[in-house]
Amino acid sequence: FGEDGPWTLETRFELAKLAARTRHTAAALSQHQAVLADRIRVLGPDHPDTTASREAVVQCGLVTE
Repeated sequence: FGEDGPWTLETRFELAKLAARTRHTAAALSQHQAVLADRIRVLGPDHPDTTASREAVVQCGLVTE
């Protein structure tokens, strides 16, 4: 519920993954970076969801459009 709610963060993460799958790499990277920053702030740096976001940022950074 709200911008920092777990379902909102998860939905944003899934939308970023969709952008990556549809080869919108720059948008995906930007979205993943934003979700990562919010997950660090809300959940902490060691939460499993934060780790998933961190890995997604790295993955998007390795792919070029």
